[in-house]
Amino acid sequence: MIFRQPFALLLGVLLCVPAMATSVEGLYGTEVPVSDRSIAATDRGVVQALAVVLVKLTGNSATATDARARPLLARARSFATVVGQAQTGNAVDGYRLRVDFDPAALAAALRERGFILWAKERPRLQVGLASIDAAGQPLPLDAAVVTAIDQQAASRGLPLTRLPAPRPPATPDTGAWLDALLGLGSDPIPSGAAPQLAGVLRATPEGQWTGDWRVVVDAQTTAWVASDASLEALVRGALNRAADRVAAHYADPAIFGGALASFTLRVQGLRNAADYGQMLRLLREMDAVQRLEVAQVSGDQIQLTVTARGGLPALAQSLLLHPQLSPLPNQPAIYQWVTP
Repeated sequence: MIFRQPFALLLGVLLCVPAMATSVEGLYGTEVPVSDRSIAATDRGVVQALAVVLVKLTGNSATATDARARPLLARARSFATVVGQAQTGNAVDGYRLRVDFDPAALAAALRERGFILWAKERPRLQVGLASIDAAGQPLPLDAAVVTAIDQQAASRGLPLTRLPAPRPPATPDTGAWLDALLGLGSDPIPSGAAPQLAGVLRATPEGQWTGDWRVVVDAQTTAWVASDASLEALVRGALNRAADRVAAHYADPAIFGGALASFTLRVQGLRNAADYGQMLRLLREMDAVQRLEVAQVSGDQIQLTVTARGGLPALAQSLLLHPQLSPLPNQPAIYQWVTP
């Protein structure tokens, strides 16, 4: 979906929200644990690594078990360009395998089977966690929880920012803690704000862990409660679900599933050569953009001919993550350059 708002309102929102886009590198590679350094274990590790990479590339945790992915997993070795023992593994802590895959070949194979690839420009998920006792009072957050969140985010190719712990709310119930973690006051989270995940963790008398979760993506909130005997598994599952939700919005198949299309794009408000260069570099580095040509330059405006996968709708959706370029109201092919 393409969101358009009056320019003054949109500019105000963009100036009060941090720049959201991060260009994620390493999407076509990963490290996985292996039992030993045998050929059989390595072959299994390459398949496991490809399954992780497929999820990173599509943003959908179901991709690894999708029937369309089975032929790719069956010939995982044919896509691998680097297979070697990772320096992070050893005989005491366990061996780890580093695998990198051919970006062009794997991307083409995925598209051939109808998968939509999530661009490398991705929003930074803001994560806030609190651990509380039965009375709603805060407890120290185990370092293993932070590690589990970081590792799961890396395996999903999702950049994140951990939010600082808020002050305990006046009413220390779960809902109040979630509001505090999300920074909710009297005003709701605006559309276009960075996605957020908030979780309140509680130990049960039965030795289980319960997590109350909220994920907010473009002002839409999804809430759920989950339990697990393992605290690390609980937070990994929540991050996984949040990543699916974020990707479903920012890699919408209805938008990014379109074919290559060319269109005219106009950018205004460029003050000098530095602005022109920065704007062109931003567009050229976007995954959706396949070709970019300067058609005309006049004063503070430039007219471009752009060829993008998914056409203008896909580029417009991707540019929601870049506050430097803001669409003019009711003119989706004209953008205002906002000086960083």
